[in-house]
Amino acid sequence: MKVVGDIRKRILHEVCNQLTGDKLEFDRDAIIRNVIVFDHFIIKSYGLEIPVLIDIFGYYGFKELLENKVISFNFDFILPGLKDEGKLPKDIFKVALIKPSNVDEAVSKCLANVNDVQNITYKQKIKLKGLIADHFFTNEQAEMNECLSSFDSDITKSDILSQSINHYCYSNYGKFLNEKSIKVEIDTGIDGYKIKSNINEVIGSKDDPERMIIKKSIFSVLSLNRHLYKMLKYNTMSAFREAEIPLYENKLTLIARHFSTGRPINNFNKVIEIANFPDFTDVTVNVDKLIKLRDSQECILFRDWLWSVDSISDREINGIINDFRNRVGVVLNKPGMKIIRWLASTGIGGIEPISGTLISIVDKFIVEKIFPNKGLTSFINDKLPSLFSDKMDENAKKER
Repeated sequence: MKVVGDIRKRILHEVCNQLTGDKLEFDRDAIIRNVIVFDHFIIKSYGLEIPVLIDIFGYYGFKELLENKVISFNFDFILPGLKDEGKLPKDIFKVALIKPSNVDEAVSKCLANVNDVQNITYKQKIKLKGLIADHFFTNEQAEMNECLSSFDSDITKSDILSQSINHYCYSNYGKFLNEKSIKVEIDTGIDGYKIKSNINEVIGSKDDPERMIIKKSIFSVLSLNRHLYKMLKYNTMSAFREAEIPLYENKLTLIARHFSTGRPINNFNKVIEIANFPDFTDVTVNVDKLIKLRDSQECILFRDWLWSVDSISDREINGIINDFRNRVGVVLNKPGMKIIRWLASTGIGGIEPISGTLISIVDKFIVEKIFPNKGLTSFINDKLPSLFSDKMDENAKKER
C-alpha cells in the first residue's frame, strides 16, 4: 500500500487497550476526534474494536465512513520479537520475525468480531466483513526485514539501547540513571546479539534482573522502529504513548546530529496543550452531521492551524479553537471538555544524508518527512499502557 500526499492529514492510532483479565477499554473520544480532525484515520487494529465502531456510528454510518475512505485498518500479523527464549545463554539475544502459520486464518479471526454486533442482520454482517476486508491492511515480511535492519543500525551504531534501559529503570525502579554509568557492550554474531552490561551493579539489585531489563528495552526499540516504519508505509502521523516520547526524541536527536554537518539542533518538538477541548467519549454521533462538521469552515481552519502552529499568534489561536469548539458543540450536542496534548514540530530544514553514508529506510523517512514539517506530528495517547510496563509485554505476547 503506497500512500502519497500530505503526511499530516492522516493519523495512525491504537484505540483498544486491554486491561486486567479479559476487560477491554476503547478510546471512543479518540475515534470521533480523529474522524473529525483528519482526512483519513488508520486504526491499529486487533479486530476487537469493530463492534464499538458500529455502536458509535451505527451500521449505515460506519458503512459510509468505510465507503468514503475515512477509516481503514492496520493489523500487523508479522512482528519482531525475541526467539529461543529460555534456550540461549544469559547474554545472548536473538531477534527474529514471528508470524502466524496461516495469515488468512488470522484475518478471518479478526473479521469474526463482526458476528458479535447486535441488531444488524446476517446479510449486513456479511456486507460489513467484505467492506472491512477491502480496507484492512497487513504487513509483509520484506517490510519487517527493513524494520529489523533499522533496529540493528540503532543498537550497534548508537546508544539508544542504553537510553531505553535508562527509561525502563526510571519507570520501574524510580531511578533515572546517569547514562554514562550504564555500560553496555554489544557484539553481533550468527547466534544473535551478545549483550553485557553492569545493570545489576548500577541499580543495586540482588534479584539479577539484567536479562529481563535488556529484553524489555530491546522490545521498546523494536516497537519504536516498527511504529516509525508504519508511519513511513502509510505516510501518516501517529499517536505515541507518553512513555515512547523520550525514546522517539532520542532517535530524532541521533539522526540530526549525524546529518546536520555540525549545526547544533536540539529542540525538534514542543508539547502543545489545549484545555476545554471537546470530549467525545459519551456523545451520540450522526454520521451525516459528522461529515458536514469535517467540511465546515471552523474545522478546516482548526486543521490548518494544526499544520502551522508556530506561524499564528496566541490571539488568533484562541479564536480558532473557540470557533471550532462552538461548532462541535452545536453539531454534537454539547460534549464535555478535556485537555488534549500533542507534539508539534518546530520544523528543521537543511538536514540531508551525507553522500555515501549508510542510512536505514526509517531514518531516511525521518529526515525527509518529519524534520521539514512544522505543526502537528503526533497526539500523545495517555490511555495506552507504558511501553516499559509488564502489562505491555503480556499484551505483546497475546498479539503474537
